[in-house]
Amino acid sequence: MGLKNLAVFGLLCVGLGLAAEIARYDNYRVYEVQSSSEKDLQILNELQQSSDSFIFLESGRKVGDKSIIVVAPHKLADFTTTLERAGIAFALLDMNLQSSIDEERSRIQSKRKKGTFGWNEYHTLEEIHEWLDKLGSEYSQVEVLNGGRSYENRTIKGVKVSYKTGNPAIFLEGGIHAREWIAPATVTYILNQLLTSSDPQVRNIAENYDWYVFPNVNPDGYEYTFNRDRLWRKTRTPYSGGCYGADPNRNWDFHWAEQGTSNRCSSDT
Repeated sequence: MGLKNLAVFGLLCVGLGLAAEIARYDNYRVYEVQSSSEKDLQILNELQQSSDSFIFLESGRKVGDKSIIVVAPHKLADFTTTLERAGIAFALLDMNLQSSIDEERSRIQSKRKKGTFGWNEYHTLEEIHEWLDKLGSEYSQVEVLNGGRSYENRTIKGVKVSYKTGNPAIFLEGGIHAREWIAPATVTYILNQLLTSSDPQVRNIAENYDWYVFPNVNPDGYEYTFNRDRLWRKTRTPYSGGCYGADPNRNWDFHWAEQGTSNRCSSDT
């Protein structure tokens, strides 16, 4: 192989390597599953623990609850056969998850070109932090806060909203699970309402409490969902055995590991 061809081959390998770093979900299907007995819940829990090829976006906690489950292509037959044999009701929600992810990303990129901050599409971590800084410069009631640094050295940025001294405080956070983008969007929407709404009830709670608001308390994970893996749920702290991240919503001392947790480091929980 000549030097020119070798150089082209090297660039091709680099390009393929970079592309391979982004998780894709081509032909992954999304199902809604309805439990009707404790046995159903047990079967679903066993599925969740059995393989990383079943991704539970929502997990039913009690009989009658629905679970939303992403299933890898090579597990489709096992998944449907298991549910059919157990008589568990299920419905297909999405034939190809990657198509939905691509559509979502296209909308976000289109929105980004307009350069506005709103609540019709999701925002990156950088855009949310810039908006918080903007609030701090525009409103005398807003103080920008630094809640610390993440493992990857990102700021855990928030604000304090205070209209007068002596108020009791309310703490509001979002984004603890990285892939649940609706949470930071909800928190920033509430924050905007506290500052701009003319509704008397909103003005009452806005001005008679001090609000400590942190839209993204898992910034590493949130950033990872935009750049690498849309379904990433945990933090990005590395652990032994090539394992990354802990579920921050299962990582409190209070009632440690009683429900919805796993001893497998690779588990989302």
